[in-house]
Amino acid sequence: MLTALSKLFGKSRQDRGQATPDGADMIQSILDTNSDALAVHDAAQNDTLPSVILKPIIRPGPLEAGWFGGQPMLPPDEAWPEIEGVPLNFLAQIDLARLPADIWSGLGPRDGHLVFFNHPDRCAPKVLHVSGDLVPRSADVPVPQHRWNDGADTHGFPHYNRFPVTAIAHKGQLPQPPISQVKWEDREMLDLTKPAHRPFDTASLGFLIEKMSQTIDLRLAQCGNQLKGNLKDEAKAAVRYIQDEATKTQVAFAAAVDAVEKQSFDANRAARFIDDISNLPLPGLTITRSADSKDADIEPKAMTLVDPENTDYAGRYLGDLDTHLFQCFVQDRDALPPLHRDRTERKCEAMAEKEFGGMSHAPHGFIYTPHGSGSPNEVLLELPSSNLTGWMWGDVYALVVLINRKALKRGKFDKVIGDITN
Repeated sequence: MLTALSKLFGKSRQDRGQATPDGADMIQSILDTNSDALAVHDAAQNDTLPSVILKPIIRPGPLEAGWFGGQPMLPPDEAWPEIEGVPLNFLAQIDLARLPADIWSGLGPRDGHLVFFNHPDRCAPKVLHVSGDLVPRSADVPVPQHRWNDGADTHGFPHYNRFPVTAIAHKGQLPQPPISQVKWEDREMLDLTKPAHRPFDTASLGFLIEKMSQTIDLRLAQCGNQLKGNLKDEAKAAVRYIQDEATKTQVAFAAAVDAVEKQSFDANRAARFIDDISNLPLPGLTITRSADSKDADIEPKAMTLVDPENTDYAGRYLGDLDTHLFQCFVQDRDALPPLHRDRTERKCEAMAEKEFGGMSHAPHGFIYTPHGSGSPNEVLLELPSSNLTGWMWGDVYALVVLINRKALKRGKFDKVIGDITN
């Protein structure tokens, strides 16, 4: 594309001495800048120098090299970093002693911690190098705008989720995260006989009740809509039968809900509630239309409220359950029942395979800031957009923190560069 634009505006690098209109000069300057940036980018991608993968730890075991999210450990008298009076959000803390000695071409300190912060609503990082006696610190910081779900404060506090990370020695660019695709036939199906699918607290029981109630209402609405049309007598009788069964189920379901909600949550009581409603009928509508679509044959399909084929609520309930489980997990994983904790850990492990950070490497995406062995800058840290931590950079890209190599050699971290991949 750059070559084509150069030809279009009639100027190449060899022709720079010739007079051209100001507009063409500007375009050529942009082309040259892009060309130079692409050359640096391509060279950095081919570097095979030592680098580090920072992988979130989900289950205890791997050696920890720091953590993403949560709160930092700082000297007691260290001022909380700010930019123009705005307190920054904490991102990550990395133990330099846990990193390979040969990253960053051997430059920089190998003692203490690097602590990374960012402005709450723009790409403006700061880095502290701290050592000695460190204590947990917090501050009254703004809710970060770089949040998953368009900045919604889904976790109820202004911190990113905390996950310890392990440092894995690597060479060159980090591996491409795997692309996970779940086939329709392999999707998880709700099975309320599985303890890991059952409610485990008041909130998750509420999700199940809400989704089941909506499904009953939907069936009644479907019947009502069908009866408004011109149905044959046999079809009309089938719809009325389905409507009657759904109405009876609605009454029985409401009574079971009233009984279980009168008392505080108890797992055994919730299990009995599911058993009580498991045989409530909720027939489906099997509709076969004629070739001209004017007439429809309708037959009831025998199903219960918790039938695996009654999928109106199943996917939405499982989605709400997993979201709630994750929020409970990041706040107090040990408070979860073992089966629910294992379910959440397995899902988080799948995310950790894709949402790892890195140091001293070439970012996967494109950034204009020069980096790599042929440039004056080193990549201090790359953080990908992550469901685990809850941060999102740009349109699901990555935040990259860089430093001038001379400053790194002197251990000066007061002037770092922030960029977001594209």
